Amino acid sequence: MNKLLPLLTTLVLASCSTAPTFSEVMAGPDSWCHNDKELKATSGVVINYDYQVIRRNTHGNNLAYAEPGWINVRNGNFTGREKARAVVINFYSHSRCTGCVTQDGVQEIDLRFDANERKFTAEVPSLLMYHRQDGSNMSYMNTYEFAVVIDGQWLSQANGTHNFRFAPWEHAKGECQR
Repeated sequence: MNKLLPLLTTLVLASCSTAPTFSEVMAGPDSWCHNDKELKATSGVVINYDYQVIRRNTHGNNLAYAEPGWINVRNGNFTGREKARAVVINFYSHSRCTGCVTQDGVQEIDLRFDANERKFTAEVPSLLMYHRQDGSNMSYMNTYEFAVVIDGQWLSQANGTHNFRFAPWEHAKGECQR
């Protein structure tokens, strides 16, 4: 596990100015969402994150979660003999501080091979997407970074980084684009 920690030093610089309002996040049906921004490694491997938006109001806290979520790692050349793991890093930023981002958890996940779809996949435990307390004008928006290692080799992007950024409020399709 500690071998993965150096990878987690990536800083995310995010602007909250494009973040949706609470009513935009909470509107719409609970449906499956899929990223429309392809997270593609230089090796041709594609990472997708599929999730369902679950909304809760608990003690004046309005919350939206990606629950359940699934990470899918695709490449037509996978045989199933590969060993694959993913790291999911959760970050949040708040509406009163543009560019202020805090790391809010790291999860390591073993991926299993789905021979029918020739992909590695795993369920990702619940991830908070949005939080706002009643009566407050401050909100928190979450972004995630996915890092995948296959047979000891980290997937890389063209810019050389190993972490693939996904912001549900930027990269979702259709009804999920909130």
